[in-house]
Amino acid sequence: MTLSTFIQNYKQTLTDEISNLNAQSEQLKIENRDDEYNFNRVENNIVEIFDQMFEISLKKIKDESNWKTELTTSYLSFFNKIPTAWHTNLEKCKVHGLEDEIFIETLKINKAETIKTMFLTMIEEEKI
Repeated sequence: MTLSTFIQNYKQTLTDEISNLNAQSEQLKIENRDDEYNFNRVENNIVEIFDQMFEISLKKIKDESNWKTELTTSYLSFFNKIPTAWHTNLEKCKVHGLEDEIFIETLKINKAETIKTMFLTMIEEEKI
C-alpha cells in the first residue's frame, strides 16, 4: 500500500470516529445527559488533537521510500509528549480526591491509547 492510500484510510478512520462522537454528543444533548455529553466532547477533542498531530507528522516525512518508519516515529512522539501533562494532573487529582477530574484525565489518557493502538494496528498491516 502506498503512503497516500494509508493516509486516506487512517484519516477516514479518524473522521469516522469524530462523526460517531458528534452523533453521540447530539443525542446526549437532546436527552439532557449533561455529564455524559461533556465526557463525550472531551473524547472528541482528543481525537481532533491527534488528527492534527497526524497532519504535522505527515509534513515531517523526508524520504517517501521510508515513510512508514518516519511517520511512525513522528506520530508516536506525540503520544509520548501530549499525555504527559494528563498523567501528571491525574496523580495530583488522586492526591486531592477529585473524582470528576480523575475520570476526565483517565478518559483522555485512555482515548489517546485507543487512537495509538488503532494507528499501530493499521501501520503494522501495511505491506511495503
